[in-house]
Amino acid sequence: MGRLSYTAVRYDSNNDKIAFVKRHEDKGDTVGEPETISRQNVITVIENNKSYCTIYKGDDGKFKKGAEVGFVDINGDKYIRTDKNKIKKDNSCNYQCSKYKNRPKVAHINKTPYRPS
Repeated sequence: MGRLSYTAVRYDSNNDKIAFVKRHEDKGDTVGEPETISRQNVITVIENNKSYCTIYKGDDGKFKKGAEVGFVDINGDKYIRTDKNKIKKDNSCNYQCSKYKNRPKVAHINKTPYRPS
């Protein structure tokens, strides 16, 4: 399996933790079909030293690499972050938020109910 990327997120009802992400496998010039996975799956994969990043479609219609994705541990609670800030909230910026004002956003999965794969 190649590098893992995600293109969209859905937050929980408090809007502070990612509930699900739309994940793709990076296949070099293309990306695999999306699959919806849980927040815990993202954290587990990162804990097992697998690399994650965000991706977005550029103006040319091709996927572009966004930010590296990791997590911070605050008192035993893990928060998915694209920066190293120790804030008790997940973050899904495509770039380190403090560096880029006009960065592309990771899409938000709509609020209609669905089941993760």
